[in-house]
Amino acid sequence: MAIRNDEELEAAVQEYQRLRNAPKGSDSAARLESLNADIQTYYHQNSQKLRPAKPAHEALPDATAPAEPIENAPGAVRHRGP
Repeated sequence: MAIRNDEELEAAVQEYQRLRNAPKGSDSAARLESLNADIQTYYHQNSQKLRPAKPAHEALPDATAPAEPIENAPGAVRHRGP
């Protein structure tokens, strides 16, 4: 079955996720392969029109890296003598 729009794509992806652990050789595994082909085809044909994915999370700072001294931090107040 060809996927024709975003709603059908969403339904196909949900069914794919539900079936992803289907035993090899089962009817569910055959359906999984069919869904995979349909989903891949839809993405290939519509890649320019699809909404962008969620942005990647920014990496957290490395906790093992030495911290920059506070006096060098942006906006830090610098004392001018005694």
